[in-house]
Amino acid sequence: MKKFLLFIFLISIGIFIYFNFNKNDIYTLLDDVNLYAIVDKYYIYGTHMNISGSIDLSNYSDIKLVFKSLDNELSYDLNYNNGKFFVSTFINDGIYLDDIPINDYLVFIKVIYGDEVKYYSLRNDTDYNDISYYTVTKNDRNNLISIKFFKSDKDYMYVSVKDKKLPDNYYDVVIDPGHGGEDPGASFSSYTEAELNLEIALKLMKKFDSIGLKSILTRIDDTFPSPYGSNSRTSLPYDVGAKYFISIHLNSSDSKMRYGGVEVYAPNKANLDFASSLASNIVNSANTTYSHNEAFNVDRGVYVRTFTSEDVKSSISEAHNKGYKPYPISTDTNYYFMIRETGGIATGAYIDGRNKDIGKNNYYLSNVGAEAYLLELGYINYWPDLNKLVDNQDDYVDGIVNAFKEKK
Repeated sequence: MKKFLLFIFLISIGIFIYFNFNKNDIYTLLDDVNLYAIVDKYYIYGTHMNISGSIDLSNYSDIKLVFKSLDNELSYDLNYNNGKFFVSTFINDGIYLDDIPINDYLVFIKVIYGDEVKYYSLRNDTDYNDISYYTVTKNDRNNLISIKFFKSDKDYMYVSVKDKKLPDNYYDVVIDPGHGGEDPGASFSSYTEAELNLEIALKLMKKFDSIGLKSILTRIDDTFPSPYGSNSRTSLPYDVGAKYFISIHLNSSDSKMRYGGVEVYAPNKANLDFASSLASNIVNSANTTYSHNEAFNVDRGVYVRTFTSEDVKSSISEAHNKGYKPYPISTDTNYYFMIRETGGIATGAYIDGRNKDIGKNNYYLSNVGAEAYLLELGYINYWPDLNKLVDNQDDYVDGIVNAFKEKK
C-alpha cells in the first residue's frame, strides 16, 4: 500500500512539473521584449476581433499584429497612422477568430526596421480584460478562445484556443421574429407581419439546425418580448454568446405599391459583403426582386440607416422634456435598436436606463456583440410579395441559409 501511494505521489509530482513547465514555456517569448504598445480599445463583433491603440514609431518598413506560440507565428495586417494602430476600419472585419489553430499564444506588434525586427508587448489601457468566445459550430465541433491581459513584471496579452463543445445554453445565431403579441406590426388582407415573421423564423431555425448551426428564437409564439432589460430581445444574444442576430420583418407602404422587394439593413461602419450576400441569395432563391426604395440604400438590396440630423434633434428635445441628459448620439449612430443594441460598443449601443420609459440595455457597454442584420423580406401590402411570403416561405429561408453557407 505504501509503495502504491508513493507511486501515485511521484506520478502526481511528475504531472505537476510537466504541465507547469510546459505552461510557463510560452512566457520565454517575453524574455527579450522590453517595448510596449498601448491598447485603448478591443472588442469582438460577430466572429472578428478588432484591436486599436497607440505606439510611437518612425522609419519602419512594416508592421504586423502577431499571435506567437512556441512553434508558430500567425500574422495579421496592421494599419498605422499618426501614432495610432488598428486592425480594421470595419467593425465586422479584423482577426477572424474561428481560423486560429488550437494553441497558446502571446500577442505582439511586430515592427520591422530594415534588417531589424522588434516585438512590442501589449499593455491594456481599457476597462475590459478577459473575454471567452466560442467559435461557430462546424461539424458539431467548437473551439473555446480565452483572451486575457496580464500585468506582472511585464504586461502582455494572452490567447488560448482549446477544443470545447458549445455549452447547452450557448448558441450560434439568435433569430428575432419581429413584433408579436400586442404589436402585430404591419397588416394587409387577413395577414399580419408578426404572424408571418414567426412562421418564417421557425422554419429558419429548423433549417439552421439541419446544417449544424445552433439557433434560438426571441419568441416562439404570439408574444411581445421586451426590447430591453432581462430576458429581452436585446439581452438574448449576449446571454447565449451568439455570433449572429437575424431580425425577420416585412415592409409596408402607405401608398399604392408598384414594386416590392427585399431590403437588408446592415450596421454602420461594417463590411457589407455578407449583407450583399444575404440580399442576393434571398432574391435568387425566392425569385423575388431588390427593393426600389432609395432611402438609406447603399447597394442592391442593402441599406444602412443611421439617425438623421432631425432624429438627433428630436432625441435631444425628448430628453429635455422628460428631464434626463440627452443620449450621446449622432448621424453615425445606428437607427434600428435590433442592430445597434445587440453589438455593444462596436455598434454604439447607448440605452443605459436614463430614459425610464424604455428601460435599460444591460449590455450596452459590452465589448462582445452579435453581428446583426434586419431583413425586410418583402412588402406585405404588395400582392406579388405577399403571395410568395405566404406560399413560398422555404425559398426565403433557403436564401438566408445559403448566405450563411457561403460565409467564412
